Amino acid sequence: MPKYVSGWGLVFAAVLSSCAFAEPPEDHQFRQVRQCREDNRRAHAEVMQLFQQARASGNIDRREAHQFQAMEARLDRHRDMLRRDGLTLAECQHLSREIANERATVQQMAASPNQHAQVRQCREDNRRAHAEVMQLFQQARASGNIDRREAHQFQAMEARLNRHRDMLRRDGLTLAECQHLSRELANERAAVQQMAASPNQHAQVRQCREDNRRVHGEIMQQFQQARAAGRIDPSEQQQFNAMEARLHNHRNMLARDGLTLAECQHIGRELANERAHVQRMAASPAHDPRVRQCRQDNQRAHGEVWQLFQQARAAGRISPAEQQQFSAMEARLNNHRNMLARDGLTLAECQHISREIANERAAVQRMAASHSQVRQCRQDNQRAHGEVWQLFQQARAAGRISPSEQQQFSAMEARLNNHRNMLARDGLTLAECQHISREIANERAAVQRMAASHSQVRQCRQDNQRVHGEVWQQFQRARSAGRISPAEQQQFSAMEARLNNHRNMLARDGLTLAECQHLGREIARERTEVQRMAATRR
Repeated sequence: MPKYVSGWGLVFAAVLSSCAFAEPPEDHQFRQVRQCREDNRRAHAEVMQLFQQARASGNIDRREAHQFQAMEARLDRHRDMLRRDGLTLAECQHLSREIANERATVQQMAASPNQHAQVRQCREDNRRAHAEVMQLFQQARASGNIDRREAHQFQAMEARLNRHRDMLRRDGLTLAECQHLSRELANERAAVQQMAASPNQHAQVRQCREDNRRVHGEIMQQFQQARAAGRIDPSEQQQFNAMEARLHNHRNMLARDGLTLAECQHIGRELANERAHVQRMAASPAHDPRVRQCRQDNQRAHGEVWQLFQQARAAGRISPAEQQQFSAMEARLNNHRNMLARDGLTLAECQHISREIANERAAVQRMAASHSQVRQCRQDNQRAHGEVWQLFQQARAAGRISPSEQQQFSAMEARLNNHRNMLARDGLTLAECQHISREIANERAAVQRMAASHSQVRQCRQDNQRVHGEVWQQFQRARSAGRISPAEQQQFSAMEARLNNHRNMLARDGLTLAECQHLGREIARERTEVQRMAATRR
């Protein structure tokens, strides 16, 4: 027993010894995190300096200073996170973006020194507009152009206008807020003018009421005539009960005070729909020979669809997956058969069932016809899968696939294996197989693109590295000649950080052609900026 304990003690001692003297790996990502920490600390200090300068020059008002206090709290949290041990590169880069957003906010506040003159002018314009809207309403009400319902709407409008007036008096109003109020007041003005321009349209509304009441009576009369002649079956009687309730609701709306012309015209369209519905029911009586013929046609079509399926299944042209689809189809066909046997079937319902059965017939024929196409599609996809695999092996053997692209191909290989498994699955449909064909074609294009772009990436790296050196050399010459101001020196410091980041990305393994070309455009913009600074001596 003591030997057993001492043996474990030796094991623990060895583990503690290895942990105590193990050194953290100084890998590439560790260096990136360290650089990111330094960049973020510098950016934090620059943002604080920008704000102090803007506040000292009077470009930050009291409201914006309050916003900056919240911003400052966020920046302090970012600074605390940067000091935290174990910060990952993704977290640090996220902080970089946050600090960049804060910088942009400070610059925006500093660039618009409260826009006092514009805000003051905007306040005056809005106050004048508010008074004009009130005057318009008073004139319209005095002339009788505003009815009771519109007066109620204006009370809500007046409450909104009062809120706008209170906002205009508020300290710290920004130009954007004031301009938003201007648009709101313009909308209120348009609403008042619209109410005043349509003096309740009394004559048109009165005429519309009379027309709708007459139509309502005609619809009721048509229904009574159709029911007395035996052309309305019990099912249609139930439908008309619901229609009658809607008609009564329309009649109540027509009797309501304050009805607008638009509402009355909408009721007119509703009544027209009800009239057409009654006429359709009356035109297809319960014992219509067309309904009887439609029943017979549908019953015969149902039997033919069933026979088509049995023949296709006996010939082996229906897969198990399609068998499941047909079970659902069979349930729908049985439902159609039950509806055909129902009393009170209308001609429109019977014709709808005809279209449904025609769709089922087409589905069965498509399943039976696609069996040989699926078999051919499987073979084509299996052959294409082998060709894509061979293309990659050739490209990798020739050294045209980078390690980064090797990782991409591993994911591609997993997708191809998944496609191969799907191709081997029983019950594959033609649509699924054709979808796999398109996926494999995309994988083929990706492999060919990776193999073709290797030399282009190498040339792109060299070009970008050369341009980076030229930009740096241009700046040094401009600075030596005294053509770069202190403010531009700060801009170039930020530019230099970006250029260093671009240089690091160019040195990264697995750079794609698209990424390299993007870096080329970024460096070209930096060249243009340096040339502009050098050409505009302050």
